[in-house]
Amino acid sequence: MYSNLKTGADPFQHLDNNATEPKQEATSGTPKGDSPERERMLQIAWCAGMFDGDGCVIISKQRQPGRKNFSYRLTLSLVQNCYATVNHFRTVLGVPHCLVEIRRKIQHNRQIYDLRFDGLHSVAALRLLMPFLIRKSVEAQAALDFWVAGSMGVLPGRNGLSAEVWVTREKYYKKLRKLK
Repeated sequence: MYSNLKTGADPFQHLDNNATEPKQEATSGTPKGDSPERERMLQIAWCAGMFDGDGCVIISKQRQPGRKNFSYRLTLSLVQNCYATVNHFRTVLGVPHCLVEIRRKIQHNRQIYDLRFDGLHSVAALRLLMPFLIRKSVEAQAALDFWVAGSMGVLPGRNGLSAEVWVTREKYYKKLRKLK
């Protein structure tokens, strides 16, 4: 599925020359006297609107060989067929991410791009988007609560995590599935 995943250099560098950047008046829409902070907030609000419509908040669960408990992961995903839109979204947020070209299939008319934020980076992205989210605000809040209450990002240590943590993670996993 992620056939073109490369590390290091930007695998989409060749597309920057072909993609048309949005016109300044279309993205800005503000008078020349507005502050850079206001302009940044407007750009983040645009990203939140895009994510509200096309984004996905995911808590995935998988069994790792040799481990007693499941592994849980928080991910944000935005799938688009317009590279300029995805590029603008990732540039505005400025959060580390993974952007891949999805392998083309016969039913695809255009190349598809999958922008993903995982783990702590998804939390950072959600915190930026949260004040402007409407449709996905409940899912986003559940994901943020999952991160904190489920002790995500905390190393289990020698004795592992308590049973309560695993119950909490499973609770939020099921909660987010019901919100879809």
